[in-house]
Amino acid sequence: MKDAIQRDLTKIERRESHLWFLVLGLLVLFGAVIAVPYSFNLLRQAGSDSGLSDASASRMAAGLFFLVTLFCLYTLHTLLLNARMKGLLAEMNRAAASSMELDDFLPSIARKIATASSVNTCRIALLEFSRTTLRVASAFADAGANPPSDTESTYPLDQLFVCRRATATLQPVVLHRRDVAHLPVGGKDRDLLLGGLDNIHAVLIVPMVTQDRVLGLVILGRSARVMPRRFNAATIALAQALARHAATAIDQAQLKREAIHDPLTNLYNRRHFSERLREEIYRADRHSHATAVLLCDLDRFKAVNDTLGHQVGDQVLREVATHIQASTRKTDLVFRWGGDEIVVILSETSRQGALLAADRIRSAVRKAAEVDIDVSIGVALYPEHGRNEDELIRTADRALYIAKKSGEKVRIGEEDYQLDRRAITVVWT
Repeated sequence: MKDAIQRDLTKIERRESHLWFLVLGLLVLFGAVIAVPYSFNLLRQAGSDSGLSDASASRMAAGLFFLVTLFCLYTLHTLLLNARMKGLLAEMNRAAASSMELDDFLPSIARKIATASSVNTCRIALLEFSRTTLRVASAFADAGANPPSDTESTYPLDQLFVCRRATATLQPVVLHRRDVAHLPVGGKDRDLLLGGLDNIHAVLIVPMVTQDRVLGLVILGRSARVMPRRFNAATIALAQALARHAATAIDQAQLKREAIHDPLTNLYNRRHFSERLREEIYRADRHSHATAVLLCDLDRFKAVNDTLGHQVGDQVLREVATHIQASTRKTDLVFRWGGDEIVVILSETSRQGALLAADRIRSAVRKAAEVDIDVSIGVALYPEHGRNEDELIRTADRALYIAKKSGEKVRIGEEDYQLDRRAITVVWT
């Protein structure tokens, strides 16, 4: 899919080379014929020979000079536009080829699409997994407008009449001043398309399509600060090309995210655990600090499934995962190991830090759902309890077994160790 981006980059570079050849030829012609004082004399002489007056010859020179100036301005504008396009396509190409998360590159893409399209606002809205809701994933507004603050707002698609037309037809939708004025005040369409700004006079909605599948919308807005500008055919075609390439980069990022995330809990999956643990072990060796692996198993979760059903069990598991994620630091990693087991990797920690983290996880789980559940946790420390994944998981699993059977709830390694709150001196950040 990134080959399409590369092909367009090649086309832009080819157009630039053609333009430079034209400019070079025109400069040669201008130097040979249009050196202004000399050209007037030449044209006067030519005019006298052919019966033209001095005034006619002067008008011819001025007209030729005017055409050359227009062509130079057009060339400069095209080169600047190509430079913007190259920068944007190169960034999309990098995003498609890397493991960047959507949140990491979407703000930059929104800003560059706005710049390349000469608009004042750009909002990128993505269709959620259910395909019934649009989520504003990124929003950009230039210096003259207040930046929209609802970059995580969601909108039911069945209440977005204008946007639903764009997603259904796969074609851009243009709203000019009168159309924008007729958007219902307080309506979902107006809120999404204008982003709370009251000086937008024209809106362009372009679906992001890849392989005949809509991923979302690029919503461009122009304000009426000095002179209202409509969206012409060239701008619409440019926006469609940018939206198509944005869809490619987003699709790649979503595929990579799906490959390493659990669809139920949105945590990292077990397949991704090995790679991240190797990275953490490398960092621990490099900086001479400890890393901990916490293997968590929900208590009484089977009873929830048996009595309330698996749908309720799935909802409880989602809430537990969300609360465990929230109870950890940003540098820590949370994975769904399988079933009702969750693994947490704590970076740059200690024995006391691991105990404090386990206590916070237990508190989070007990608050996560209205049902009566708890969690038992087995802890293995690197390098104390193992030098590789197999050794650490084996120790954590054994510690988890002891914690569940003994009722201690938290066990580090296989040695006796109790949670003593007075011994915890680590400040959790």
